[in-house]
Amino acid sequence: MALGVSLLRHTLKQQYQHAARQASSLEPQAQTTLDISPLPADLRHGTIMVVVASAVAAAAVLGLLGFLTYRLLFWRKHDGAYLGHNQFVVLIYNLLLADLHVALGFIMSIHWMVYDSLHANSPVCAIQGWLLQIGDPSSGLFVLAIAIHTFATVVIGRKLSYRLTVSCIIALWGFCLLLVLIPTIRHGKRTFVPSGAWCWIDQEFEAERFWAHYFWIFISEFGSLILYAFLFFYLRRKMQASAALARGQREYLGRLRRVTGYMVLYPLAYLLLSLPIAAGRMASASGRPPSLTYLCAAAAIIASSGTVDVIMYTLTRKALLLDSELSRSSEKGGSGSHGRRSHNVSATTDRRRAKGYELRKMPKFTTNDNTFSDRSTDDIIDEIEKGGFCRVYQETTIEITHEPAMSDLGSPSSVDSIEQVVNAPPQQPRQPWTSRWK
Repeated sequence: MALGVSLLRHTLKQQYQHAARQASSLEPQAQTTLDISPLPADLRHGTIMVVVASAVAAAAVLGLLGFLTYRLLFWRKHDGAYLGHNQFVVLIYNLLLADLHVALGFIMSIHWMVYDSLHANSPVCAIQGWLLQIGDPSSGLFVLAIAIHTFATVVIGRKLSYRLTVSCIIALWGFCLLLVLIPTIRHGKRTFVPSGAWCWIDQEFEAERFWAHYFWIFISEFGSLILYAFLFFYLRRKMQASAALARGQREYLGRLRRVTGYMVLYPLAYLLLSLPIAAGRMASASGRPPSLTYLCAAAAIIASSGTVDVIMYTLTRKALLLDSELSRSSEKGGSGSHGRRSHNVSATTDRRRAKGYELRKMPKFTTNDNTFSDRSTDDIIDEIEKGGFCRVYQETTIEITHEPAMSDLGSPSSVDSIEQVVNAPPQQPRQPWTSRWK
């Protein structure tokens, strides 16, 4: 009897000690998140800077997104081509969406200013961490997508179809969503906590911080720089060898070089804007956390990425659309050494469809460096976006020799030019024409 009581007492004692060890192991995990209340003075001043920069970026991005969305949805009202078929514009549109996530995430810091505290259990903390976690990697990945698209267009000479482009964009957003869901599913409510001056992934989850955030930012930064460095030397070599090429091919290479120069601005801006906060986070991971003032300044810099992207698109939009359209037209029209073999390229704004064969006389076009010097760039771009600037048609000229039906004169045979055309202008018989690309 005494032996049984002692065994029971020993068993209960072991169970109690085991339960105590479990409770002690859970206690540090429950206290890893430290609320900040009240906010230090440097944190309050830095948060004001972050909120102002985020508000400006959000307003700029929303304005440009509203304009582009209107043109994408109601393009038929403008009697023009669908703007969504321009893959550069589509990728920049999604880059702006990613910038909007970052701006909205940082602008929520105004909540901490109002209540003078940072609380891990607040729903605002989870929402802010979610927006920042999906915004930063998606911005970098869409910058990398722009670099890959530019590389494929210039070097390989291929573009994805419209449906495949949309599918890739949807897959990319799905991947970015997965980067948020993985740490959230693994750690639940403890995922996003106060981390410096705002809410983000808990510092105890360094693996999730690196593989779901830092890794893809670094891949985007260095991958874009490598691709654009290769493009720079590739186009430089082509331009050096362009002395032996026809004039049309030299102009085509020049346009590609300008487009590449415009697109390299986006990864360069992303690298410069994201580097301060990435360096601060890596310093924190190595045991040397930066000051709150530094974190707020870095947050204000990366929050301004939306403003910078809007400014760059506004300044380069006209030249980008014009050069990309002309480069594509030159490529299709065979300008250069291959453009005079057996086909003529004509530009017309008439949209009527012709049936069969008709005689036509097209106005002569000349190629010179000041083709558009007498017109404003706004007018040219408006016509390109509306689809009214030019249409490129491939025409085959067939010369048919025949005897004229004349009753009293036996004149020699004459040659008339009959062209197989898509559009039908007014008839101008007995006037063969030649066209050169403009």
